[in-house]
Amino acid sequence: MKLTRAIEEEVITSIAGEDVLELVSYIKEKTNISEFVIAEDLEKEINTTRNMLYRLLHANLVSFTRKKDKQKGWYIYYWTYSEGNILHLYWESKKIRLEDLKLRLLREETTVFFSCPEGCI
Repeated sequence: MKLTRAIEEEVITSIAGEDVLELVSYIKEKTNISEFVIAEDLEKEINTTRNMLYRLLHANLVSFTRKKDKQKGWYIYYWTYSEGNILHLYWESKKIRLEDLKLRLLREETTVFFSCPEGCI
């Protein structure tokens, strides 16, 4: 199966949230871009940007390198998007969904359900 934009957006949305799509489309073609540059260009707070990046990092959809700022002594993180894990995450989510549906079907086949013919609870 080939990776399409729809699959990529579905996986990213389910894992990291819909608000991350803008960030992904921004860093997709770039490598080693500073989190401060990302936040500034997307007009987001740095903490919000970091939160989105950490959600992507949790699913191995981004990687980072850190370098120490010689003037301030702080570490600056440089981020790169890696779409290599998207198809794996897509198929894993489908497997989980299939297992959930199988369990639901089994429960519904082995349990007796009653309902009121007049539609009350």
